[in-house]
Order: sequence, then structure tokens, then C-alpha cells
Amino acid sequence: MDNMLVAVFESERQASAAARAMKGLSTEGVVLVYALAVIVKGFKRIAIVNFARDQNSPDPALATATRSLIGLLGRSWQSAEEATPECTTDLMLELANVGVDGGFLDEVSRHLLPGTAAIVSEVDEERLTPIDTLLESRGGMGFRCVRREVMDAQIANEIDALHREIQTIEAQLLLHTRDQAKEQLEVMLKVKKDRLQATKERARSRAASIKLEAEAKIVSLQERAAKAEGGIKARLERLANEVRVDYVNRATTLNLSWKISADVF
Repeated sequence: MDNMLVAVFESERQASAAARAMKGLSTEGVVLVYALAVIVKGFKRIAIVNFARDQNSPDPALATATRSLIGLLGRSWQSAEEATPECTTDLMLELANVGVDGGFLDEVSRHLLPGTAAIVSEVDEERLTPIDTLLESRGGMGFRCVRREVMDAQIANEIDALHREIQTIEAQLLLHTRDQAKEQLEVMLKVKKDRLQATKERARSRAASIKLEAEAKIVSLQERAAKAEGGIKARLERLANEVRVDYVNRATTLNLSWKISADVF
């Protein structure tokens, strides 16, 4: 299960010791740590003490989600009820990009106080017990959120809605003969097509992003599998195939949406 994990500690020393132990579990194949950082929360910013990617893959795409989550934790956090509509929209986009929800970020932020430290990581866990036991023994409090692909669906739904709106406006244009009404509809049509073009570029960018991340994970898993034996080897090979299938499904959704938007032009 691909999780974003944040473990909060009272001190950087505790967090660093737990991070070393997590890397050990990853080396043994008990869990898979794609990327891991030790951070310290200050009054105005978050300092990254240590940042490490899976040693089997130096590809920076493997650490994108972890770095993005650190960025979210470093923001001046407000609950959804307190934030302005503009801030809420930006935040929702960032959360969707990382694959976590606002409730997870809110809970972590309540515990990640100035002076505390934390491990921020993307991990694939077959069982939660090994890391839970490790964190408890080191005095840490762990928070998890299963990574979700909500942004892919959001982009596809937005493209579909804009496509239907454009078709409706174009049909109305055929019915109107008055110059003023046609002019208003033409303005509306341009606005919708501009938005569709921008959303199409988001779909293209998103598809490229998930491709890079999937490729980095597959390389990492394959290289691990080449060094492993028995059940661990089989599990790593199965995970690599699951990542590949997941990528193909997500890319297909975005590419189909991109094609629909391209047909409009």
C-alpha cells in the first residue's frame, strides 16, 4: 500500500535515529521507502535536516510527492473553514497533486509544533506493524494517508464539463441572429475554449509527471528484485507490475481527456 507517512518526534535526534532504522527496514525488504526526509519545525519555516531517495533509483521524480508534502507542511496552515476561497482552491490542487486530503494535513499540523521534528516519507507497506512498532519504540507518533489519484479524475471531469458547455454555446450560436446576443455568446465561447486549452495543458503535464514517477518506481523495484530472493523478490516483481498497470490506466484516462479537448479545436 502506497502511503504518505509523517512521524512526529520531540527532537531531531529521535527523528534521525528512527529514520536510520526505517532505512534499515527498507534495505531488508520489510518495507519500501521511496523517499524519506527528516525535518525540524521552526516558528517561521521548516528546515530539512536530511533527505534521501531509494538508493536503487537516483531519479528525483521518486521524491516529488515527499518534497511536495514538506512544502504543504511548511505553509501557514489554515483549516478549510478559515481560509479564503482562493487559498482553498490552491490548497486543494496541491493536496490532489500529492495525493492526500486536508484532514490528514490538518491532523499532522496540529502535532508538528515549533521545536518538534518529523520524518516525512513515501512508503509502500505490505503490513503496518513493522513501522508502527519502530516509531513507538523511538517515541514517535505516526500519521498515514493512502495516496489517491484524485487529480486525474478532476482534470478528466473538468475537460468533460467544458466540452459539453462549448457544445451548448455553439448550438445556441446557430439559433441566434441578433448581433448583440451572438457577440455575447462568442465571448463566452472564447472564455470556455481558453479554459479548455489551459486544462488540456494540465492534462498533458500531469500525464508526463505520473510517467516520470512510475518509471522511477519501476526501475527501483526491478533493481531491488534483482538483488532479492524468494518471497521478497516475488513481491517486488509484483509491485513493479502493479505500478506499471496503474500508470497505464491513469495515463489512458488523461490521454483520452486530452484527445477530447483537442477535437474541440
